[in-house]
Amino acid sequence: MNTIDAFAISMLAVVLTGFGVVGLIFFNMARCARGHDPELEELMSEALKPEDEEAKIQKKPAATTTPPRNEWERDTDWWRKDG
Repeated sequence: MNTIDAFAISMLAVVLTGFGVVGLIFFNMARCARGHDPELEELMSEALKPEDEEAKIQKKPAATTTPPRNEWERDTDWWRKDG
């Protein structure tokens, strides 16, 4: 076996390993996508529901007035030149 044959065999090994990794990823995706436990789905929906209700309650309307500024803060349009 000469150098060219070793290079070809190593390239085949790399390509086949890559196909094997992609195949295993697809296999695991298909296995995990078959379905989840319905009890787990119900528990997850119940666990997330109070957070949604709390988020709706805690939403505050946007303030229409500008908040007070400190002495060291510039005006919002300080970069504009008058005139």
